[in-house]
Amino acid sequence: GYAGIIAVRGAWLFGRHLELLAIFPAYRGVGIGGEVIEWLRNEAQPHARNLWVVVSAFNTDAQRFYRRHGFQEIASLAELIAPGYDELLMRKPLT
Repeated sequence: GYAGIIAVRGAWLFGRHLELLAIFPAYRGVGIGGEVIEWLRNEAQPHARNLWVVVSAFNTDAQRFYRRHGFQEIASLAELIAPGYDELLMRKPLT
């Protein structure tokens, strides 16, 4: 079966953009998300210098997950996707 969904964009700001990472509830907490980040890091090197993700400011669980895996908040993007909701641009340096 499937444990989740992933979508990755190619070269973007000297790196890869993780557009979507969704792990189905039954598979959360067992390390699959971390394995995906590690796979993406290995896939992106040596050509990329960064991994990027945009996270909704209200999604504190996702922010915590990405911080645990080495991502840092770079900028707040006001109303990027929907009026009244901000997004956070996060980066994981690979060098």
